[in-house]
Amino acid sequence: GITPQARTRDESWNTAAEGFFAEWSKVADSRQIANMREIQAAAINARLFFGDIGFVITDGGQLQPIEGQCINTPNDLVSDDLIVDGVRLNGGGIRTLYYVTKRDRKNGRADTSKYEAVAASDMIFCRAPSWRVDQVRGVPEIAPVIPLLHDINDLQQRMLERARAEASNMAAITSEEGAARGQMLGDRGARGKDTAQASQPVEHIGRRKTHYLRTGETLQIPDITAPGSDHVTYRQALLESVAATLRLPAQFVSLVFDSSFSGGRLG
Repeated sequence: GITPQARTRDESWNTAAEGFFAEWSKVADSRQIANMREIQAAAINARLFFGDIGFVITDGGQLQPIEGQCINTPNDLVSDDLIVDGVRLNGGGIRTLYYVTKRDRKNGRADTSKYEAVAASDMIFCRAPSWRVDQVRGVPEIAPVIPLLHDINDLQQRMLERARAEASNMAAITSEEGAARGQMLGDRGARGKDTAQASQPVEHIGRRKTHYLRTGETLQIPDITAPGSDHVTYRQALLESVAATLRLPAQFVSLVFDSSFSGGRLG
């Protein structure tokens, strides 16, 4: 988190100010749930996944978090042209009020029939950078990369399916007559070593099997190629594309810190 450092000429005041902030950070949340570091994390996560979040400055100097989903246009004000997505603007486009709606405790939805108007001067409004000049609310920063994240998940699922399929085909038995066609190969699961008792004996050692082949048969064990040697490289390239879109260092997305910070930004 961000920890401010006082840099005035009065060292005693600097020490006192930093000490006050450190103690206030422990009780910054009016709900007595989060400290200041966690509040900053909530602001970052909200910009990433929801677009924006608000913090009401209480009379006691604490912060009351307001989820962006709870800032809505009330039912009885939907016809007001100066209210945009729960934010009242003046004629010059300056924010003057935020309408905070109550959340229904039963279904978790915002109840737009119950609300409180909060002055813009009492609200710290955190949002992602605007995409448009006249944009009022934030757009989740992760929105542009959702299709790419779906591709990464699909790639992972398909790779796992292929690996499972290859791993399940432990071996193939062929004979001088060629592969069987038009019929099942038959049950080769007889136990024991007595060929008189079974067409093809099998020994079970743990989860593995040892097949005793018939005359003229050979055993072929397929190579397991999934994931391929380029899978990690391709997946890393996709994560770097995600990082570039979010304007973040590549290491922050992959959580692999194997180069300098400046080098990571190039990704």
